[in-house]
Amino acid sequence: GIFACEEWAVYSNQSLPFAESLDLALEVPVGGRFRSLLNAPIFVEAWQRIFEAKRYVNHGWVVKVDPDTAFFPDVLRELLQQRDPES
Repeated sequence: GIFACEEWAVYSNQSLPFAESLDLALEVPVGGRFRSLLNAPIFVEAWQRIFEAKRYVNHGWVVKVDPDTAFFPDVLRELLQQRDPES
């Protein structure tokens, strides 16, 4: 999971000892032509925090992972190094 990455950050609206707090309600309306969740403001807030922290400048890439995602950093690292050995 994400904790196997060289560096990681967790953003949550819940108070967790390892998470950066997002003071946002995660309940969003449904709307639009396809009845989608209108959750763009949540992502904008999270990415603003990421840009403000500037921790990403020390790395070649950034990955957004949801809590229910099976993520294997070593697999992604290997695939990216095959494309660009300096990544």
